[in-house]
Amino acid sequence: MQIERLIDGRPALITYKRVKNLNLRLARQPAYPDGVMLISAPMRMSQARIAAFIRSKADWIAKQQEKLASRPAPEPIVYENGAPFALWGETYPLRLRHVSRGQGVQFVDGQWHMAVRDGAPSEKKAKLMEAAYREILLQEAADKMAEWTKIMRLEEHGLTPQGLAAQKMTSRWGSCHVSRRTIKLSSELARKPKAMLEYVLVHELVHLFERGHNARFYALMDSYLPDWKAARQQLNAS
Repeated sequence: MQIERLIDGRPALITYKRVKNLNLRLARQPAYPDGVMLISAPMRMSQARIAAFIRSKADWIAKQQEKLASRPAPEPIVYENGAPFALWGETYPLRLRHVSRGQGVQFVDGQWHMAVRDGAPSEKKAKLMEAAYREILLQEAADKMAEWTKIMRLEEHGLTPQGLAAQKMTSRWGSCHVSRRTIKLSSELARKPKAMLEYVLVHELVHLFERGHNARFYALMDSYLPDWKAARQQLNAS
């Protein structure tokens, strides 16, 4: 469950998760060009306690906001011939083709190909790109999940994943519904290097063994993916 609210005038997205400790980071998002607080909180923590924690971090938050403000704002997304769009850490040009039906986006031979109605608004083009990213991500993630299911011997433990989904996420890169054994990934991962997708996927699969972020969880991460900390740092900095 995610809640959007203002805490002392600062926008915050609060996500309740099965974690023991409250975690906080700042990020710039299209809806929050000046930055938003992304908060992961234990399932039953009150909003009063969350607000108190945020106030205790006021100096740190102010410094992080200064850092965000010093970075150049992202360029607005345009959908025109030659516009660059990322895939697995690289950028490739977009080619537009106007059609009366059969709208969609495909990545072929190092180029993005968008078939779209003439005069279609940017919102429609954005939806077509998002659908393409989800499809590409799921294809790659499904292969990786099958590979890691064998490496982690999940079937032997009765923990074989039962589902994989992708969607646009605002405050996290992935999630695991442990009881259903389903994994959900941020479609944004298709824009990042594949090593980052692998880190997030392994992270969520480890939750099938251990729900919380505790010593056992991190020991399992170390054993399966020894360089996971570097991947996490790179992902959060991107």
